[in-house]
Amino acid sequence: MDMISGFIYSSMAKFLNEEENGVLFRKGTVISIKSHSLFEPVLNVIQKIEGDNVYFRIPEEFLRNNIFKGEKLICQVIQDKHEFVIEGKISNIDVQYPGMVELFVEKISKFRNKRASKRYNASFHTIVSSASMERRIYAITKNISLSGVGLIFKENIDVPSVVGLKVSVNIRTNEVLEFNARIIRSVAKNGYNEYGLEIISIDDKNRDLLDKVIYQLNQSESAYIAQYLK
Repeated sequence: MDMISGFIYSSMAKFLNEEENGVLFRKGTVISIKSHSLFEPVLNVIQKIEGDNVYFRIPEEFLRNNIFKGEKLICQVIQDKHEFVIEGKISNIDVQYPGMVELFVEKISKFRNKRASKRYNASFHTIVSSASMERRIYAITKNISLSGVGLIFKENIDVPSVVGLKVSVNIRTNEVLEFNARIIRSVAKNGYNEYGLEIISIDDKNRDLLDKVIYQLNQSESAYIAQYLK
C-alpha cells in the first residue's frame, strides 16, 4: 500500500475531491474505528458530515471503556483502489437518543491499494494456532479478502510463519471459517501487533464459506452493523 504524496490536508474543505466526497464519505459509509483505549477495532457507519466534523452512533465499546470527549481516534474507509485514514479527536458525545459521537477531523490520508483482491473492513473473533505454538492466540480479523486477512493481537509471531486460523464470520449463524495462512507483514502499534496474512490452503467447504462472506460484504459492508443504520 503506497501513500499518494500531497494528499494530506488540514482543512475538511480540502480533504476530498467532489467525487470522493459524494461517494465515499456520506451517510451509511462503513468506517473502522481504532482508539488506543481499545484492543479491537470497532465498525460503525457515518451518519452525517458537517464542516470539519464526522458523526456516528456511540458504540457500546466506547461506553464500556470510558472513551469520551478529547479521545484521539483513527478511522479507516476501504474502497476498491484506495484506502482513506481519518485522524481526529472526539469533540462531543451526545448520550441522548440516538446517541452520537462528533469527531473533529484533523487529517485525512489517501493510500493506493495494490493488493490482488479487494479488502473489506471486519471485526471477527479469531483463533490463531500452529504446531510450534504452546497455546492458541485470541485475535481479531480487522479486514478480509479472497486472498488473505489482516489480524491484530498482542503476541509476537515471526514473519513468515504459517498458522491455522478459525474465524467466526457470523453471517446468519455461528459459522467458523478455517484455513491456513502465511504471515507476510507485521507492524507494532501501541502495545499490539497488526499482521497481514496470505491464504495458502483452504478446502472446498471453507472456500465456499469465504466466497459467501465476501459476496455479502460486497453487497453491503454494513451487513454486520445494522444496529448503527437506524
